[in-house]
Amino acid sequence: MLSIPALADQVVLKNGDKLTGTIVKSDGKTLVLKTDYAGDLTIKFDAIQSLTSAGDLNVTAGGKIAVGPVTTTGDKLEVATKTGGSVEVPVASVTVMRSPAEEAAYQKSLHPDGIKAGWRHKPRLCSDRR
Repeated sequence: MLSIPALADQVVLKNGDKLTGTIVKSDGKTLVLKTDYAGDLTIKFDAIQSLTSAGDLNVTAGGKIAVGPVTTTGDKLEVATKTGGSVEVPVASVTVMRSPAEEAAYQKSLHPDGIKAGWRHKPRLCSDRR
């Protein structure tokens, strides 16, 4: 008898295959699922029948961002946010979906040095002193 790990994300494909692992990211066209048995799998989003995340995902759709566990119902994606209840969006409008680690890496890429970005220490030369 097969069982699904309690804390795994699940992706069900339209052909009936069920995949478990951790949802890493999606650009709305493909989804990357990290698995213990096959590494990172890239799945065409239109091949997915349903998905369920065990943990939070950062979902961007229609210019708005929602964070929380994700499930799909038909052509709708539901994000169970901690503060605003559930947010439902059409799957077709999802432009980005990221795991917390992937979101942190993305944010760091936008601000690689944090608040000191662009600031460089210029050493003073002896001739600069007056």
